[in-house]
Amino acid sequence: MSGQTVANSVGGDYELLKKYKMRTLIFYGTKVWEPAWGSDFWDAILSASSYERQTNKLFIYFNNDMEKMEFENQ
Repeated sequence: MSGQTVANSVGGDYELLKKYKMRTLIFYGTKVWEPAWGSDFWDAILSASSYERQTNKLFIYFNNDMEKMEFENQ
């Protein structure tokens, strides 16, 4: 995976498992000038447990599938 946070480039590796399950193997990047909530994103992506795709959106679930992040293709 690769992307951009508010202030930095990030990347990592993940593994897709059965039935839309996943796990993050490694996640890296710098945290220079990130806002305070930026560490929440790092924690969430490191604890990713499953995913769902809908048209141009990707949902990544974390915290035992109780919470999710939403990404939109632009």
